[in-house]
Amino acid sequence: MSDRAEPGPPTVTADSPAATLPADSKVNSDPEISRPMLDVHAPHEPIQSWKGFVIHIATITIGLLIAIGLEQLVEYFHHRHQAAAIVGKLKAESYENIVVVRSDVETCDQTLAAIKAIGDSLDPKPKASPALPWMPPVLPEARIFKPSDAQWLIARDGALLQFLPPALVANYWKIEVTREHMDAVYFDARRSRLKLKALLDVYAGQAALNSGDVLTIRLALSEYAQFLREAKTLLQHVADANQITLDNKVIGIGMASGDIPQDQ
Repeated sequence: MSDRAEPGPPTVTADSPAATLPADSKVNSDPEISRPMLDVHAPHEPIQSWKGFVIHIATITIGLLIAIGLEQLVEYFHHRHQAAAIVGKLKAESYENIVVVRSDVETCDQTLAAIKAIGDSLDPKPKASPALPWMPPVLPEARIFKPSDAQWLIARDGALLQFLPPALVANYWKIEVTREHMDAVYFDARRSRLKLKALLDVYAGQAALNSGDVLTIRLALSEYAQFLREAKTLLQHVADANQITLDNKVIGIGMASGDIPQDQ
């Protein structure tokens, strides 16, 4: 029996489908297998001496110093911009407070005039028959729109005062202390007014007031007037201090002394 000839490899022609596929088409068509990514490392040589070690450390140190210096420079200009914005807001608030105080002082003057008129109505008059009831003038409501300190509190509580000139910060501290004192006096004035208003409601319309009644009313009028005068004085101090600050002056014992240094 003659041996059969072993089949040879299939013949691949130029136009067969197998001829159009690259040799690694199976590898590329597998989605689980991707091309290896390049892993790039900065070229470096092993440190073989103390000199090389020192140079290596010095290079790192210089790079860190440059980075820190650039960061500090950016923060410096940021703080300067921030300080300019804070100063602008504080000065705008000072302008507004001067206008508010002007209105408050007029209100105090009107109320003080009403208190005087009420006191004058208590003066003895020729006796009439029958006695006329006592009708005091109307006591107006002394509505004081207290100066604002919102921008100051934002700057203070936000730790932003360190970016401002110390003399300017000292000025606004003094303004704030005066404003707080004025708040306390105004609170006492409001309490005194309530007591006076209660007395007027009780005695108004009575036909005859005895000397004790008149003395009680006069004491209440005097107390309320005293608190209002003190509040008015403190309000004027707040306005003057704000104006001095707007003029870039330092608030001293005589209210104004020297200029505010502008260096920060």
